[in-house]
Parts: sequence; C-alpha cells; structure tokens
Amino acid sequence: MNIGRLPVWWFIIIGVASNLFAEWVLSRFGFQYDIFNEGFHLGKLLIDSGVFIAFFILLSLVYFKKTATEKHHHD
Repeated sequence: MNIGRLPVWWFIIIGVASNLFAEWVLSRFGFQYDIFNEGFHLGKLLIDSGVFIAFFILLSLVYFKKTATEKHHHD
C-alpha cells in the first residue's frame, strides 16, 4: 500500500468523517463532550484516533482496490 500516492483531501475527508462519526456515536451513548469545558479529553482523543485509523485503513483499502482494478481494466 503506497500511502504517498494518497491525495491530501483524502486525509481531510477521513479526518472530518471520523470526527463526525465519533461525535455521533458518543452522543448516542449519552457522552456529551464540551470542547470549551474540557479542552483535552483523553477518552475522546482515543476514540477519535481509533475511529480515524479504522476509517483510514478501510477507505484506503477500498481506494487502492479500486485503482488497482481500474489499472487492470485499462491494460
């Protein structure tokens, strides 16, 4: 997997998507995170990071699988 080939917007999209998803999941479980009262919350950070990594791996695999099959079809 060649991460260097990934465009910058890829990281931005995954970052935003994973953050929104983590927020949604936490609010579903009644975990309200107030960024003004708790600037730094380790649990929130860990969940955000975990979700980001999961999204990144999943979407990158899909991305590379897609580009690989497209290359294959062009030959």
